[in-house]
Amino acid sequence: MGGNSLMRGFLACMCIVMACWGVNSQDKPPAQVAQEPAGADVASLDATVAAVYDVISGPAGQKRNWDRMRSLFIPGARLIPVATAGGVRTARVLTVDDYITRSSAVLEDKGFFEREVARRVERFGHIAHVFSTYESRREAADKAP
Repeated sequence: MGGNSLMRGFLACMCIVMACWGVNSQDKPPAQVAQEPAGADVASLDATVAAVYDVISGPAGQKRNWDRMRSLFIPGARLIPVATAGGVRTARVLTVDDYITRSSAVLEDKGFFEREVARRVERFGHIAHVFSTYESRREAADKAP
């Protein structure tokens, strides 16, 4: 795939289980979090999802802020990307650190940009399941075919 081409077949649904600490100002993040999330990153569910995409996205050669990524999730959170390869759909269950280990070199070496195209949210109290469908590109200016 060329640097400017759309990553075909990589439209996936990611289930992100996260706590949005901004929902109740009296809630505190768990002690295991590497750093406390920035207030703007958790001011709303929309802001938190945008922060996740912001950490992941960037041009080739740009280091990602993985501590910021970790701060957006509760300990034990899972990311579940679904991909189709050869006509077969598979889901991978990843911890945040699994995702970082698996993805950081490719994202930082080749460049990677994600843009949300659809979302479904299920809430129960202060817990939200975010089903976020996105499209991926190697360059921010790449267009869909």
